[in-house]
Amino acid sequence: MSPDFLCIGAQKSGTTWIYRNLNKHPDVWLPPIKEIHYFDKYQDKANLSSAIFSQIWRRQLKIRIRKRYGFRDFKNLKWDFTFFFRNHTPEWYLSLFEPGGSKKTGDFTPGYATLPSRQVAFIEKLIPNVKIIFLLRNPIYRAWSQIRMEVRKQSLNINDHDAVLKKIDSNKVRLRGDYLRTLDNWRSYYQKGQMFIGFFEQVISCQKELLLQIYQFLEINDSPEMIPNTIHHNYNPGIKVHIPPKIAGHLAKIYYEDIKKLNSMFGGYTDKWLAHTEEILQRSP
Repeated sequence: MSPDFLCIGAQKSGTTWIYRNLNKHPDVWLPPIKEIHYFDKYQDKANLSSAIFSQIWRRQLKIRIRKRYGFRDFKNLKWDFTFFFRNHTPEWYLSLFEPGGSKKTGDFTPGYATLPSRQVAFIEKLIPNVKIIFLLRNPIYRAWSQIRMEVRKQSLNINDHDAVLKKIDSNKVRLRGDYLRTLDNWRSYYQKGQMFIGFFEQVISCQKELLLQIYQFLEINDSPEMIPNTIHHNYNPGIKVHIPPKIAGHLAKIYYEDIKKLNSMFGGYTDKWLAHTEEILQRSP
């Protein structure tokens, strides 16, 4: 059995919100671990012995043990054993979705947005009929949200602007905001009708409409009665620190050309992205 859809990101664009709310739909089954990370972390660690020594395996195991619904939830005990103690092969990955039965199943791993083209080609061969959900957020504020997340984890001093700029310029941050690359890679292997493009602004102000659009895309019951009462909940809020002008100007210079191209592709919410970016650039030295 294979997943019916992948939510590939972008990171800090509302994927946890979609995961939590979709998980309440009676026609959907989602793994108890949100981010499977097979295609970006585990595929090159097929043997269990190599996976056990990886940072991602230890982190996921720690989270599962700590969560109240983890190993104390016997309903998921078999799934947990399969996830943590089987070799990480393509067959292993597909087996993770067997508990879903006839329901729609999905893998929410924002890291998949950064995959190279050859890896997307592998995914297409393994699950050619899968649907793709990709949420976009103004890349300037997506990057700043990622920085705030690093600060919350105490791995970065937000007042050290040189360190912040170095992190922004890192490959890890830049790849996650390179939406044009992601779109090009995934659209090279999946048809337009297999991809749903949403926007972070919808998560903030058009929650019902966004969920109904996703229901329709996944071909599940799209009755308004299916909307859960958790749609206004804010998941994973970061620390509230305004972006310093120096950092905003640096990010605007990085993403201006991309935002112009995205605006020509989508319009709508990206109109405001472009206007705001130009305002930042006008104020920047």
